[in-house]
Amino acid sequence: MHKYIHPLTDFGFKKLFGNASSSESLISLLNEVLRPDGEVITGITFLNAEQPGHSPEDRASVFDLYCQTADGRRIIVEVQRQHHPNFAHRMLYYSAWPLHQQGKKGGWDFQLKAVYVIALMDFRLNPDDPDPRVISRVRLMDTERKTQFSDRLTFVYLELPNFKKTADELETDFDKWLFLLTRLDRLTSIPKTVQERVFMKFLSEVEVAQLSELEQNNYFFSLNRYRTDVSIEEHRKREAKEHRQQVKEHKQQVKEHKRREKELQRQAHKLQQELAERQRAFDGALMTTKTEATAEGKAEGELNAKMQFARSLYAKGFSTDMVMELTGLSSEQLQHARQKL
Repeated sequence: MHKYIHPLTDFGFKKLFGNASSSESLISLLNEVLRPDGEVITGITFLNAEQPGHSPEDRASVFDLYCQTADGRRIIVEVQRQHHPNFAHRMLYYSAWPLHQQGKKGGWDFQLKAVYVIALMDFRLNPDDPDPRVISRVRLMDTERKTQFSDRLTFVYLELPNFKKTADELETDFDKWLFLLTRLDRLTSIPKTVQERVFMKFLSEVEVAQLSELEQNNYFFSLNRYRTDVSIEEHRKREAKEHRQQVKEHKQQVKEHKRREKELQRQAHKLQQELAERQRAFDGALMTTKTEATAEGKAEGELNAKMQFARSLYAKGFSTDMVMELTGLSSEQLQHARQKL
């Protein structure tokens, strides 16, 4: 059995941060998360985490943790173990409650105290992000001028799986809180880098062995639910990864099919050009053959006519010299003509 409570279980988070005895730990954590705002939290009051609807038909909201600072700022902290397709919309919906609750009857001038919605996520918003970040801050902005529209509403997303530092690499208190949130249930001893008063006090109150029997039963029930959620999320991730791989392979197949189709078209075009060229060469050769055959036939006809004329001259008693002069035939041709008399 592990030594420390798993902080991301429903029971564990509320036990570690959601009661008056743990307010010092929560204040320390919130100050590190909200440090860029520059306003230090000195005290908090826990508010009712279950907010009823405005009418019996309206949906109630149940937060993991809801508190108010000494100067009136309101903070919702949500632990999200699984990715939800409308996760951002859910955070927007939650933010409406602490904003609406500040309204006053009469001549109110709409001066609002800041509202923060902090999400501790046990998953990555975008698994394919080439630049994974641990913390992201979102506010309303003028999209044309790229300037802040209001600082009264802030969403802070902590993607815990993106935190990779080891115990020896911890530098800031923010690092140390992230380390405890992501490694607490696996610790067997306390690293030197977190042996400071606020963390030692925190660790002294989070041992499983210190829980009452009822608390242990509640914790292990919560832990089993957490492990089931993790198993479901891992299965979803594998399916999503397989789907992305299938989509990638399909795109590659389509790309290869298009490439092969283009290559076949190129080869077909080239073949058509070669066939056309061969056809032109064949037509030219055929025309030349016909022309030559025609010329040869004509010459042969003329020769036969002259030979017949020469034989008729010989029959009439003309001399060879006279026949040669009249027909233009050679002596050899005339000799051949005389043989056929």
